[in-house]
Amino acid sequence: MDSLVESLPENVKRSMLSASVKHVVQFPKPSDYLTMNQRKHWAWIAKRKHAWREAAKIAALAWQSDPKMRRMNGTAMVSFVFPVTTNRRRDPHNFYPTIKPIIDGLTDAGLWPDDTPEYVMTVEPFFSRENILVSVVIQDSWHT
Repeated sequence: MDSLVESLPENVKRSMLSASVKHVVQFPKPSDYLTMNQRKHWAWIAKRKHAWREAAKIAALAWQSDPKMRRMNGTAMVSFVFPVTTNRRRDPHNFYPTIKPIIDGLTDAGLWPDDTPEYVMTVEPFFSRENILVSVVIQDSWHT
């Protein structure tokens, strides 16, 4: 797991310092990113939401199969690192339509009982040209 954390961008690693336990779930980008600026047909959106949700669920189930891993305790702070191929500027807030299906997939996998703020808090996503996988960084026992 340390090698996964080491592969993350520096700003993500710095944001992880205050949590007691850090976990990284990674998976290949299953579909196009969903953004708040898209004006697509509902079926196009539903297909991609399903792909993101299932990819996150499958990755979390595989991650949980490791005997050292466990269900989250307390409130988890979840960060996202999305792989990109260009250096163009991006508005992180626009990517919440991608984040929601990922959180739903992690909830489906049983990482936490519900995706309410009592169990899950998210931060804006980070973008990295170095990463080829989507990285979901979970900080357990986050205290607010």
